[in-house]
Parts: sequence; structure tokens; C-alpha cells
Amino acid sequence: MAPRIAYRQFHDQTNTAVATAVLLAEFGLADFDISRPQQELTLHGLIQRGLYEEGRGMLLRNALRHLSVAGLKWTLIHDAARTAAIQSRVRTVLPDFEFRFVNDLKSPAESGLHLESALEGDGRLLLVEARHSLHGVPVHVLLVRREGDVCYVMNSHTGQDHAYTLGHLAAHLAAPVKMGTVSFAGLQYLYTGVAVRLWR
Repeated sequence: MAPRIAYRQFHDQTNTAVATAVLLAEFGLADFDISRPQQELTLHGLIQRGLYEEGRGMLLRNALRHLSVAGLKWTLIHDAARTAAIQSRVRTVLPDFEFRFVNDLKSPAESGLHLESALEGDGRLLLVEARHSLHGVPVHVLLVRREGDVCYVMNSHTGQDHAYTLGHLAAHLAAPVKMGTVSFAGLQYLYTGVAVRLWR
């Protein structure tokens, strides 16, 4: 079984870089010294291109390309109805809002997220979560791994793993969009309907 690593991000912009670095380290594809802060900044510099936009998917797209080159396989999983519901919710405040995250990834997507199969073996999940905001959909990536009956969700904002049963994780992913963000992995998040399964 691959090791689990939890690491705290330097700031919100480096969240994706932390998840990428942790994945590489957990799969034995790179070294990562968790005792040193701000380890993800170099990787962030490699995958960040142009102006940072926290509601867009370009940064994750570049991170997935980086992971592919390193030897990991991945597939995009998209609940289009959930993403559309989030967009509709935001449009009650910002009528012209368009949630373009999935389009930015430029990848075909599977439509169903089945946690049992997605997390079998050393499979990992990146969950794209929305943070509370009155100005669009700022996103945060959470890394999920499973060990036996427990799912560990690494949140780089807290720098910790948060343990859940498979049922609790499924309940979070299915929480009604109309409820808005809910407490999960140490903070308030709303699952956007976008996930990435990774394996070696």
C-alpha cells in the first residue's frame, strides 16, 4: 500500500501544487520533504501559466499533464447535472456567470463516480470542491485515499488527513447543492461534480 502524506499549503494558489506533489511522493515518483514549509512553490511555478484564476481549470489541467509525464494514469469524472446546478445557483447573484472549469480541462469525462471502484487498490481521487464566495466559484482540490474501511481526505489548507467512512464521503458528494457549502475535511466545501481518478 502506498504511504499517505499530509502537507499544508503556503497559500490558496498553491493548493493544486500541493496535491500534485503529494501524489507524486505517495506513488514513489518524487521526493517530498514534509518537514520543510513551502515545498510546493517550485512545482507551482512549473504548472501555473498566465494569470491565476481560482474558478478555472487550467492549473489542474497543467498538473494532470505533469502527473501523466511522471507515469500516472488519470480519468476525469463529471456529474454534469451537479455542475449545472451550482452554475444556476451562482447565477441568482451573478446572471452572466459561467462555470467553465470542466471545459478548461479539455478531456473526455466519465459520468458516474463509483467510490468503491475509484478507490480500489492504490487508486486516488482528486475532488474539486467549491469554497463559499459571493463572487463566483473559487475551487479547492482535496485528495482522497482509502485504507480498508476508512477514506482519508488530505486538505492542504489544514495540512491534515481527515478520516471518513465510505458512506460519509458518499453523503458529502451527494449533499444538495441548495444547501451550499457544508463542513467537510476541516472547512466548508461544496462538491462541484468534478473529480479525477488517478492510478499507476
